[in-house]
Formats: sequence, C-alpha cells, structure tokens
Amino acid sequence: MVIHMKPRSFMKYILVLGLWCMLSFDAQAQDTAQAKVKDLVGTGIILRGPNGIILWWQSEILSTARPQGQERWIGYVIQRKGPNDANFIWLNPTPIALQPTPQALQNFAGTRHFKRWQDFFQTEDATTIWNFLAENTDEKVSFLTLLDPYLPEAVGLRFWDATAKQGVEYHYRVVRISETGLESPSVLRGTVLPEPVTPPVPPTSVKIKYANGSVRLDWQPSISDLAFYYHVYRSEEPEYGFRRINSDPIVLLRDEEDNPIASGFVDENIETGTTYYYTIKASDIADNLSEASETVSAMVPAYRILAAPDSIGAKSIREGILIKWRMAQDMGAPAFHVIRKPLAKTALEASIQGIGSNSIEEKPIRITKKPLTGDARSFIDTTPTPGIPYAYGILALESDSTEVAVAQSEIAQATWVDNPPTLPVSDLTTEAHPEGIELSWSPIRDATGYLIFRSIKNGAEGFELAQNRMSDTLWVDKSDFIKPGYPIWYRIVTVDGRGIEGKPSIAVAGMSGKAAKPQKPSFIHATKKTEGVEVMWDPPFTRTMSSFILQRNTGAGFINLKEVSADSSYLYLDQSMKGKATYRVLSKSAEGVLSEPSAEIAVDNTPAPPVLKTYSPKNVVAANDKGKIRVAWKPDGFVESFRILRYSSKNPTVETIAQLAGSATEYVDSKTQSGVTYYYQIEAIGPNISIKSKLVWVQR
Repeated sequence: MVIHMKPRSFMKYILVLGLWCMLSFDAQAQDTAQAKVKDLVGTGIILRGPNGIILWWQSEILSTARPQGQERWIGYVIQRKGPNDANFIWLNPTPIALQPTPQALQNFAGTRHFKRWQDFFQTEDATTIWNFLAENTDEKVSFLTLLDPYLPEAVGLRFWDATAKQGVEYHYRVVRISETGLESPSVLRGTVLPEPVTPPVPPTSVKIKYANGSVRLDWQPSISDLAFYYHVYRSEEPEYGFRRINSDPIVLLRDEEDNPIASGFVDENIETGTTYYYTIKASDIADNLSEASETVSAMVPAYRILAAPDSIGAKSIREGILIKWRMAQDMGAPAFHVIRKPLAKTALEASIQGIGSNSIEEKPIRITKKPLTGDARSFIDTTPTPGIPYAYGILALESDSTEVAVAQSEIAQATWVDNPPTLPVSDLTTEAHPEGIELSWSPIRDATGYLIFRSIKNGAEGFELAQNRMSDTLWVDKSDFIKPGYPIWYRIVTVDGRGIEGKPSIAVAGMSGKAAKPQKPSFIHATKKTEGVEVMWDPPFTRTMSSFILQRNTGAGFINLKEVSADSSYLYLDQSMKGKATYRVLSKSAEGVLSEPSAEIAVDNTPAPPVLKTYSPKNVVAANDKGKIRVAWKPDGFVESFRILRYSSKNPTVETIAQLAGSATEYVDSKTQSGVTYYYQIEAIGPNISIKSKLVWVQR
C-alpha cells in the first residue's frame, strides 16, 4: 500500500483519485476491444487473465444486520455456462459476502493483510473496520477494493475463476441469493470471448535515487485504462536475471485533476557497493502484465548510521535473557553487536562465571561472536548466570565487515530466572475445520496462558506468532496463512503468571481444505551462456506452491528436467544443452498437483563454429634442382588449397600451373627451359579469401 487516510476522507479521494473509473460506469460502455467481453450488463469488470477469469462487481455489501423486506440476501453466487454446458452451473457452492463478524473478517485477512488494513484505516480495532465496511456501500468500498486487491474477497465483491480455460468462450452471471434460495436479477453478467486480452502499455520515465542505504524508484504510469497495479523487477545484471521484489501490488494515485501522479517504491533489501538494475511492469486486475519499462541502475554507496538504537528492553525467558531494540524511523545500521556486563557478583558467583571480578565497574564485553545483520531487532543471551543482574546495550556498527561502532544505545537490565515456568504441552492435536485448522490440547497446571506459533515447514526456525496469549485450549486458525492442501506446522508455548515462557511443544502438522490446482508461473525467460542455457521464471504472486517443474523439449516432446523448491531461486542453468530446445515451467503443490504449463520459450545454444583466418604463405623460395625448379613455402593460418602462379622472361602472361591441397609445402616445376628466368607466386585459398605471397624468381 502506498497511501494512508482516515475513513472520513474516502469520498473526497474518490473524486480526486479516479481509481474506480472502470467500475463506476455502465458496463455496456466498456472497451470491448480491450476487455474481450460482450453483452456486459451491470457495474463491474469481467476480465481474462493468464491464470483464469476475474469477476469484480460493484454492489451492496451484504452484512448480517441488513434484512431486505421478507427476504434477507446472504451473499452472491457466480454462475457460468461453457460451450459444453446445457445450463448455467454454480462455481461457488457457498455464497460469498462480507465476513459475518469482525473476528471472522480479521481471521479471513490474516496477519499480513489485516495489518495493512489497520494502517489504512488508522485503527487496530477489527470492529471499527467491519462496521465501516458494513455501513458503507457502492463507491466507498468499491474504491477500497482497488487499493487492496485482497479486500474485495473479504467483502464479497470479487471472484477468481481459476478453472476457466484459455481460448474458450464463457457466459457469466453474478446474482444475489436469499436464505430461501431466491435469486435476484443479475448484478453483473457478460460473455468472455476466447481472444486473449491486450496487456497494458508499460510505464515510462523511470527515475531512481538513493538515500540512507535504500533505493527509491519513481515512474510515470501506463496510459492503459486498466493498468491499476505495478510490479518492480531487479537484477544484478543489465540484461537478464530480473525478479519481482514487491510482495504486494503497487497502486497508482491521481491528483485533483485526475492526472496520474508518479508512483513510487523503496527497495531496502540492498547491499552497499552493489550495482542494481531495475525495470517496471504494469498489471491489470487479472494479472495481465505489460512489457518491461526501460532499465535503470544505481549503486548504493556505504553510509554511516544517523541515530543510535532506541527502546532497548531485556527480560528473562527459558533460554536465557531476550534483548530487543528498535531503530528510529528511516534509520538503520549495517550491523549490530550486543554488549553485556554484570552489575554485581559475589566472589563465588564470579568464580562460576569465570570473569574474575566482582566490581560493578567491570568493562562490558561483546557477547555476539560475529555482527548481527542490519535487520536484526532481537538477540537471546544464552550464557547468563542465574540470579546475577546484567546490563545490556546495543552497538551500531559502520559495516558488517568491521568492528567500528558509530553509535551505542541506552542500557537495559535483566536477571535470568533459571526455573521452568510450566511443563510443555504434550498432546497437541490438529484436525480439519470448515474454516481452517482446529487446534486442541489439555490444560497445563500453573500455565496462565498459551502462545500459538506456526510455520510452513517443520523445523526449529521459521515459526511466527499466530495467536497471542490466550487461556482457552481450543483455537481455530482461519487466516490466509493457510492454503488448501498445504500443511501448516504448529507448536504451543506456555506462559506462567510471571510472564515467563516455557518450552515449546513438539510441532504438529495440520491440513485444511482440498488440494487446489496451483497457478502457473506468469513469466519465463531463457538466456544463452558460456556454460549452457539459463532459464528464469517468476512465481505467481496470488497462489502458493511447494516447487516448480522445469521441462525441456529438444524435438521428441517435453521431459522433466529439474524440480526446484519454491524456497530457492527461480532459475536453473542447463549445462547439458548445446543445441536447440524449448522450455516451460509448471507449478507443483504439496500434494503433487501440477498447474497448467507456463508459456514456452525457445532458445538455440548451438556452439558457433571456430573463426578460421588465412594469411599469405611465408618463406617462399625457388631454386634449380637437377634440371627442374623447386618452389617451397611455409603456410600461415587455415588454408583450403594453394595455387602455383608463374610467368617467365619468355612468356609474360601469368598462369596457374598447379593447385595443391592445403597441406602442401612445395612444388617441383619440371616444364622449364634452360636460359629462361621464371617468376613464381603462391596463392593461399581460405574461407571466402585468397592471399598471394611475395614474388620470387630463379634462372634455369
């Protein structure tokens, strides 16, 4: 997201931003040449994309507190009729509408999306957000759905038909349905033609600058009406290796006269001294991407920190003492060290710790063996002595390769309490739930609360907090962190009355929903290299997969070449390819379900023939030899053949007297007369060239 405004400002900005222009007019006026939709009725968009067909409509938000007469509308049903269907079929068995409660809305959004909504509405209260969506209709909420592509699904104004096939004509209807099954007239209907959609025009005037160790990009937007979103691609090479670096689509703003304002993006994930190349692509709401803009580049110089770490805190946890800190806004550091010193010790405690002093004036020591990265904001000291108070500080370093500290934080104090607060949870179980994954466990004595952590993989790292301190022993995870058919790993951490966390439980996996067909990669590129062919692709940003299958066709059909984990880089060097080949990539879900193949890319990596050069023969000599004349030479370079040229004092006309193989080094001329002077030249014949030697002569 690139804007923040209070809800009361929405109507003002609807008039000046113009983002809802493609949804607020009568759909029959839509540019059918671009959208490839006919007979469009209602207010909204039906648009074909590379991964399906999106339906986006403007209508009344259906909340549980909004009855209409004798019938209460409960949601929207999307109906589709294909060439082989006798009648319209329902694509969504469960009607879609605004999530029925504030908590349901928050669970549906998940942590990342809901945090963005909180920033936009300038409130952390889910009820306030839900009430605004339920009480405002048409333009207000329609405007918001453009600013956050995930929001329309939460309020029931968007549906993505991922089962639609390319090149097939479909008829769609969006209708409201009541509790008794009564259907309203179509909110939106139209026919999607089989022709592909014209992608947006790329943005222009890309400009770049850097400040405080980051790179900012600005550009003029695409002139295409349907180009609502933008994506930034980066590489460390000028012509290949570009990958998208923005996790969420970038939204375009307009000024009061409906003129586009330059969009912007800040890249903070960089290394100083490295040259980066950037390009921008425009996207419509159906993920149709434009061609890339012009490429710009920048090298970020090293910088010094402008402020010390602040808001440092320390507390005892089971593993030791947890130290946390913050950096002032727009301030950063290449690296950090954590320092520590004991505040007081008895002689016995000093002996145990091995420092040899019990003075509070003891100098602090660095307890980080190597510098922490610049994005680090916490560290666990696993070596404190129980019962001894410690003072902690953070050193901001000039570089992660030096020990030069340019700023130091304030101090924080903590004492390690080496006694486990509670026993860990030992009977955590998971089961599928209609809305997600249900977790349950037995209560633990002395535990006053539980923290729930989750991860997409089973390991010691990668877990994030899913649910803050709670007293219940039953919880349902309904967030967007869960993807149909993908396992999620959970573990429970107990908390005692002192707030000290216990040992985590054993991680347990859970599954929710049916296996879904993943989306195909949206982009593929192949580059010839000395070592072989480098194939690069982009993962789809709207779906999750476990791996990618790279396939190659050298003439006998496509075969699986390499399976690449989704956690690794999206490129592969095919070192075995030395000729012509065609590549494509498929997404693979955790259950082994494959997507449709990506677009195909052909490449010819046939090695170029060696460059052969021909030079004039060297060391050409001619001499009498027992009544004959012997001509000798040394070849230079690649020679296909030699011509022997001759004229004489008796016959001044130059003639070819012999043509020899390129391996020859001499010729004996037996057709000569005594008393006559003969002149010779050797002509080397090479690829598309002939070169003559110097002239030599001899008298017979």
